[in-house]
Amino acid sequence: IFIFFITQVVFSQTSHHRVWSVKENRKMEIGTNWLHFIHDDVMYYLDPTTPNSIQKLTLPECNVSLLGELGTSENTQITDLHFNGVDKIFIVGNTTQSSNFSTDGVYRTTYQENDLLNSSGFVACFTLTGELLWCTYSDSIEMLLQLYTKITTDPQDNVYFISYRDKELSFENSPFQSEALEYDEIPFSGSTTTLTKLNSQGQLVWGTFFGAYYTRVIDIKTVNDGIILLGNALTSQNTPLTEDFNPTYFSTPGTYQANPNLSSNDGMFSTNIFMNKFNFDGTRAWGTYVNEQRSSLPRLETSANEIYVISAYNNTSGGFVNSATPNAFITDPGINVTKKMLDRFSADGTSKLWRTYTSNNIFSAYYDKVTINTDGNIWLTGQTESFTGVSTADAYQIAKNPAYSYNLSHSDGYHLLLSKDGSTVLYATYFGFDGKDEPRSLFPTTDGYYSIEKTSKNSNANNFITQGSPLNPDEVGANTYGGTIYTRFTTDLLSSDTFDKKNISIYPNPTTDVLHITGELQSFTKLEMHNILGQKVLQQSFNNEEIVSVNTESISVGVYLLTLSNGNQKQTFRIVKK
Repeated sequence: IFIFFITQVVFSQTSHHRVWSVKENRKMEIGTNWLHFIHDDVMYYLDPTTPNSIQKLTLPECNVSLLGELGTSENTQITDLHFNGVDKIFIVGNTTQSSNFSTDGVYRTTYQENDLLNSSGFVACFTLTGELLWCTYSDSIEMLLQLYTKITTDPQDNVYFISYRDKELSFENSPFQSEALEYDEIPFSGSTTTLTKLNSQGQLVWGTFFGAYYTRVIDIKTVNDGIILLGNALTSQNTPLTEDFNPTYFSTPGTYQANPNLSSNDGMFSTNIFMNKFNFDGTRAWGTYVNEQRSSLPRLETSANEIYVISAYNNTSGGFVNSATPNAFITDPGINVTKKMLDRFSADGTSKLWRTYTSNNIFSAYYDKVTINTDGNIWLTGQTESFTGVSTADAYQIAKNPAYSYNLSHSDGYHLLLSKDGSTVLYATYFGFDGKDEPRSLFPTTDGYYSIEKTSKNSNANNFITQGSPLNPDEVGANTYGGTIYTRFTTDLLSSDTFDKKNISIYPNPTTDVLHITGELQSFTKLEMHNILGQKVLQQSFNNEEIVSVNTESISVGVYLLTLSNGNQKQTFRIVKK
């Protein structure tokens, strides 16, 4: 009886429906977001056991197959993958295969070994059906899979990638920097960082060196009118500061932080985090340092011309200064040593528009991810042990599972949608059972999202599962279960189990002062609005009207559930008042 009651309470008025949850049959670890993505019920991913190939997992059937490959697993490694959001996958990596590798008419058709890795880099483009459109050799590509992103595209499928070139070489007609600076190199390698643009056919458009001293580009993304680079730079031990050294190499006048950090001991250039924007023609639009209280490699997310930096500060030696902006989602990160934070910067690089912390005593700093929704709002996913302060009234799972889980903790996952101004929770749900649940990725769609969770220590092998194989034993002979779970959520409008869903339109949503409701209203006679606490804030009756207008001026900013009913039938919609 208790379980039935909880189920009814937890899942009764959700704006996001779970379509399915399945476990892949293999024991598979899902790492960082840029090594896999889900599109139209297929996950495309890089598998370290077959480093020269792109694999695909068809969902919810969980059938694994090969999408495409280059070279062999002994001579070729793909190190990054980028989806253009429509129909193509772009990859970069390194190979020692010197023939029968590149396609005709591309940037570089002949093998040129680079001393850095004793191999050649490559860039290639596949369709979602596995057809290789083009492949070109290139300068060396960073080998580490999970620390750095290396490739992105613009809406015309022009390709921008980070590579490492022998510093004694040059770029002809470079739009920014044709030759490497004297002390700009990866230590003891003779190579330095470059940014290169190829057109949609894999042909060279331009290339440029970019860096001073030891420069690493951590993340590369595009916005509507350019390329954003996020990285760090430092001087190697005993590297001299030359007379022509420019400490503001990575910044331009008038930006957020024009001056770098200098060592308190000797005044030398120390470790600095920078963000630069390049125009699509290869000229630099602006540059700024972004050193403010960051103690780990930051990440970058973009949407349209919006720029977000995700980072952390480990307060192990004190000195933490709260820098959240007013009205932020989380203004107090609590006493935890690790403080996770999300910043939004202006499109021109002149200011930080806001900062919110993304971890506190409710939202853990572990297993957390930031993803931009299709409408520009922000998904935060992670782990929580809190029984309160997480879900909204329209959550898929309003209450946290009360059972003790792994190591007597109470860890469930959460999926939270934050407004693009960093202030308002638009939707939030728990997602978990009695095991240790760790969200790993979230991929938005126009009508919901896919999520990937890793779970363990479940008492029931059927937790999460709606179809297909149950969870695996955590180890041989164990009576607890786990696995990697793939889930599809949709925002299809709610309807009764008995009655068909009616065709209803509500606009504008979000709203400021008035809502208009049109469609098949003849089935309903009353509307009610409730806030996320379940409190009724508005009620209105109507009868056979073609359009119903609702004055929302008197209600506060936030998320509401609007319910249309006639006594025995109801339909519920999620409304945002801004």
